[in-house]
Amino acid sequence: MIIKKTIKTPCIGICSTGIGDDVCRGCKRFKHEVIDWNAYSYGDKANIENRLVGFLTGIIQNKLEIVDEERLRWQLDVQPIDVPSHRNLYCQLLTLLRAGASQIQQPEQFGFRVLPECQHQSLKQLAEDIDQEFYALSVAHYERYFQHFA
Repeated sequence: MIIKKTIKTPCIGICSTGIGDDVCRGCKRFKHEVIDWNAYSYGDKANIENRLVGFLTGIIQNKLEIVDEERLRWQLDVQPIDVPSHRNLYCQLLTLLRAGASQIQQPEQFGFRVLPECQHQSLKQLAEDIDQEFYALSVAHYERYFQHFA
């Protein structure tokens, strides 16, 4: 018998679909995905998770580069934060930045570097920019493919 893993909800507890947003400002799922999540099949949930991770990873890779995976994994293990281990290392890096960007003085000690075109920004600002771009990309995707169904 094959047992499929469950797919954890992307919810981060900051839902804005309840106040009328078509795309959640927290997890970036579409309102119908938030409402119907528990009724979705494993495949439906996997498709949503893959879209979210793909969007987010692409945005992060335009600003940051992981240069030492082992060092980053170690830092993620020793920091007192809840890291989404089901997501890739770039998404986990963003969780680290959200939790303590202002305390990271030398990114290389954490296994990553800031790409040259973003070095003028603080890590805190980069994390905020990544989140804003993730939201904008999710809204654009929703408007292109789903808004006409609403």
